[in-house]
Amino acid sequence: NQLQVLSEQLLALAGRRLPADVPLWEDIRADLPRNLSPEAPARGHWWVRDAAQIDGITLHHTMTNNLEATAQYCTRPRAQGGKGYPTTQYAFWVAADGQVFYCVDVTEGMWHDHCGDKNTHISIGMAGRLDIAPPPDAQLQATARLVAHLMRTYGILVERVAGHNDWALRCAGIQTICPGWDVAGWRNAFYAALENLVKTEVDDEG
Repeated sequence: NQLQVLSEQLLALAGRRLPADVPLWEDIRADLPRNLSPEAPARGHWWVRDAAQIDGITLHHTMTNNLEATAQYCTRPRAQGGKGYPTTQYAFWVAADGQVFYCVDVTEGMWHDHCGDKNTHISIGMAGRLDIAPPPDAQLQATARLVAHLMRTYGILVERVAGHNDWALRCAGIQTICPGWDVAGWRNAFYAALENLVKTEVDDEG
């Protein structure tokens, strides 16, 4: 089917255009806070998964442009029901200008999209209130490039690339506006950006 074909094209494209040794992000994992409180779940760490268990990607909007403040909020003891989370809930953060930050190891299966404590999806936070307005083009394109790279690295099909709202409905029957794409109308633009990576490669080779 078309989804399968697109997935195969994206995986092949990522392998050619986005080799593993080319950094796509700034690694700030060591700079962000962890909640090491004895009362906190897992004391600074989420459930640890291996690469073979990673089978999906979840897009979120972060509701703010302040990465550090979000990380501080998630890990403070009184946040998130009184104990705080081990880390921020985003493995990657994509700023409005397209800069990408690697925040938490992808091997940490964090709780973020209503699909359980032992989560198998990679969490990507796109900065801003993206239910009010679509992401800037730089942010959309950077997210598409990041997703294509992660698809190649972990063998993820495009049908397993979804928004928080999609996974929440599938896993728990819960509705949320996150990542805002159905409210602000940019869902199709994101998937078109992924598909355009393939078209651009074909045009370049032609």
